[in-house]
Amino acid sequence: MHVYVSDIWIALYHHLAYTTRFQAINNLAVTDENKEMIIEAGALPLYVKLLSPDCDESVQRDAAKGIWSFAFKCKKRILAEPGCVEGCFC
Repeated sequence: MHVYVSDIWIALYHHLAYTTRFQAINNLAVTDENKEMIIEAGALPLYVKLLSPDCDESVQRDAAKGIWSFAFKCKKRILAEPGCVEGCFC
């Protein structure tokens, strides 16, 4: 079964606040298998985008938490993603 972050996001969109959506995806990342599926589904560039200073601080915090969680299984992908590491330290 393929999981797409956009599908999860759309499903959650009408029911949950923005930060709660990130928390839900972050909660799915408790297993290594889910971490890999979320990263493979294309979530990492979205997380990096939301580390931007233009985003609300709570959104930045949730994005950083997600990246931190993914790092336990997907460290190489995070290090390779442009702006990912730098965005966490701004």
